[in-house]
Amino acid sequence: MIRDARRTEALRVADLAWQADPEALLTWARSRRACLRMLALAAGLPGTLVATDVTRVAVRDGSVLGAAVVFPAVEAERRFCATLLCGIAAAPWRARVLVETIETTRVLVGGPGAWVLDCVAVSAGARRRGIGRALVKDAVGRARLGGADSVSVWAAHGNDAALELYRSCGFVAVGDDAHNTLLSLRL
Repeated sequence: MIRDARRTEALRVADLAWQADPEALLTWARSRRACLRMLALAAGLPGTLVATDVTRVAVRDGSVLGAAVVFPAVEAERRFCATLLCGIAAAPWRARVLVETIETTRVLVGGPGAWVLDCVAVSAGARRRGIGRALVKDAVGRARLGGADSVSVWAAHGNDAALELYRSCGFVAVGDDAHNTLLSLRL
């Protein structure tokens, strides 16, 4: 079953994000513990990247097996900034990450109908069971209901499973940076 995330699941969702892409998250925090703490704090605050209002979870037998985040692209800068600000007071070096993140997310903002799919993560023991595909389809459906005309997602170079999943769901590559491929789906 896929449903909205609950605040009590914040640490589990943060852990799934860590499992999915620890290298990227180490640019946000210098350790797994610090990153999980920052993301769990951010999940409880409206307007952040991982807030429960934009996070969906896949649940089976009471366990959260996967999560995905989807929101309008025009909110991307504000959401990334709010998330990073959860940790800047404790670690001022994160301000550099904030600037880099804002510059990267500007590529996604294509207009009022563009949406962002972020942080699709499935527990290692639950992969290859259709959970990621169900989360992507759910996120695209939510975007469509919200008036989206496109959905974009970044996939790390070398993450062949993610690239294959997104392509099988109709996403096409539209750009690259040093570490990621940008894929987009027209609705």
